[in-house]
Amino acid sequence: MKLYYLLSLAAAAAPMALWSQGSTPLKKEGSYWVRRTVNSASCKPNGRLQVNTRGSVTVRGTDKTMITYTLTQKARARSAEDAAKALGDVYYTARSKGDLTTLVVMSEERPGLSSHLEIAVPRTLEEAIIETQSGDVDAADLNGMVRATTAFGRILLDRLSAAAIARTGGGEIRVGRVAGNLRAWSSGGSVSIESAGGETWVETAGGEILIREVGGPVFAATEGGNINVWKAMKAVQARSASGLIEVIEAGGLVTAETKAGSIQVGSSKGVRCQSAEGTIRVKAVSGPLRCATAAGSILAEFAGGVRPEESFLTAGRGDITVLIPSNFGVSVKARNDSPELVGRIVSDFPQVRVKTLGFEPTRPAVAEGAINGGGPLLRINAAGGTIFLRRQK
Repeated sequence: MKLYYLLSLAAAAAPMALWSQGSTPLKKEGSYWVRRTVNSASCKPNGRLQVNTRGSVTVRGTDKTMITYTLTQKARARSAEDAAKALGDVYYTARSKGDLTTLVVMSEERPGLSSHLEIAVPRTLEEAIIETQSGDVDAADLNGMVRATTAFGRILLDRLSAAAIARTGGGEIRVGRVAGNLRAWSSGGSVSIESAGGETWVETAGGEILIREVGGPVFAATEGGNINVWKAMKAVQARSASGLIEVIEAGGLVTAETKAGSIQVGSSKGVRCQSAEGTIRVKAVSGPLRCATAAGSILAEFAGGVRPEESFLTAGRGDITVLIPSNFGVSVKARNDSPELVGRIVSDFPQVRVKTLGFEPTRPAVAEGAINGGGPLLRINAAGGTIFLRRQK
């Protein structure tokens, strides 16, 4: 994923001024010379704010009606005079048009120079747009929507009362609590989410995804890494090029796909999953079940006390084990085409009759029967390994 960072037209067109007022004298802190510059700007407490900067930026919502901001710059140098040259100039502008306030703070980009912009804003802002050309973005304690973008760096979001969008060209994304919908993209980094209130969409070109609790549907995709979803109130879609996909609890259908990794699903309202190379384990399924793996085993456990739905399991190489509740009414059709020996089907249910076809040394085995009077069809196909139909204890 490529990320192109552009200052808004409004910010680019705004006249830039040299920031000199409010600067503290240079101070030696450890091995760094430090300069802090403080300023303020007016805004509409219920309006919108756009921040454009270079370096890391922290935004915090407060009960104040003004914007106050502090730029801290650090550089290594032999003397205060050398440090002043290394720190260079700071350019800024703050202007309002309608309900939008645009704040631009730009320090010079020099080797060995780091800058951190801290901004206190009214927490009642309708929207906060935070963009930096390089560095981390940290935003918290805001009532309105937050859009955070960095060309490369981390994004930290927490205690947000509305929706949020996070995008980084290279770095991790960590989200604490977001009450609304959430969108997160990273060109190379892990994504972790403690809580999101609505629809959650997460993509990373390389890194793990951890989602603890979401009040809406989930879409998660990574080109390299594990995906863990602890609890989603609605459906879950997960895709990983290589890595484990684990969904512990979902209030809707779980759709999972991985090219090289295992899939594990706890309780859900149905599962559709596919693995090119890896095992599949699902349990407490109360909806339709569709599982396929080219190389790996399948272990499927149906939830008791619910009416089954039509399901299909297939494995290219590996065992298929199905745990069926004793009161579960289902019709079974199974076939095992083993390329090396007589296909094996082992059943705990006498209603399911097993037989082999033909007289060749390698011949398929088939099984068919109605458990507890029959019901929706459970079809099982294996090309190697053994099919087990086990009574759930």
